[in-house]
Amino acid sequence: MKRRAGLIFTIFLTLAGCGRGGPESTPEGAITVTDDAGRTVSRDKIPQRVVSTAPDASETLFALAPGKLVGRSAYCDFPPAIAGLPVVGDFSNPDAERIAALSPDLVLVTGMEQAPLLAKLEFLKIPAYVYFPGSVEGLERDFSELGRLLGNPVEGDLLAAELRGAVADISQKTAGLDQPRVYIEISGDPPMAACAGSLMGDLVETAGGVNVFGDLPRPFHNVTPEQILVADPDVVLLCDGLTTPETAARRTGWESLSATATGRVHALDPGLVTRAGPRTVEALKHIADLLHPGGG
Repeated sequence: MKRRAGLIFTIFLTLAGCGRGGPESTPEGAITVTDDAGRTVSRDKIPQRVVSTAPDASETLFALAPGKLVGRSAYCDFPPAIAGLPVVGDFSNPDAERIAALSPDLVLVTGMEQAPLLAKLEFLKIPAYVYFPGSVEGLERDFSELGRLLGNPVEGDLLAAELRGAVADISQKTAGLDQPRVYIEISGDPPMAACAGSLMGDLVETAGGVNVFGDLPRPFHNVTPEQILVADPDVVLLCDGLTTPETAARRTGWESLSATATGRVHALDPGLVTRAGPRTVEALKHIADLLHPGGG
């Protein structure tokens, strides 16, 4: 609590000294920020009605401006307080017409498979912010950018500072330790790994591990059972919410994996570790504990 209060005071002094610097240093009343697709998002005034089509975006939005969230996707289930909000479709198929019916002045969309939705929103002239941080640094930036866009720069910078502090703390604790080789499974049937450009991949690297599929070019990539066996990870992180270490151990050849032999196949809560938001600090600490039990 003392640390958070100190961060709030420091950020307040910084903002007070800088006036309307940074993203808000545009014409009177205007706000301009840059989203994760590199798009410039400009608003003449602070948005008051926001729809989110991705669970992680909903968590961040609720932390920054809970009263402004007016619609969500079917998979947006945290925090529980948002359960009663109108649903605008599922994650893969958000309905642009349902979104428009809520009269939003901003929509948070994710990257990749929601590209068609973004095109529809642009056609309808509904402002959108692409929220798809592929790294810890990108998430820090999103906290600050969205904090300014939503009229709560102090909380946005505070969330960024807390994440930055957690990274510094873990980096110090893991410096000089062995780096376990980690397989991050996002889906088990067929196997899909978190790779380069994914937040999960960056969390593992930040926590002092090496992503065995970190050289694959897309954030998420299907891999073959044979590739997993050849990689022979020291640690396996199961992140689909369905596969358990016991069921994974029954896969052909998994009895020979180093992770299986040492009991380091772990099932993680996907809501915690795959959603880029305020709980990412908790996720990072949890992953670091799994990679370096006992601090070493």
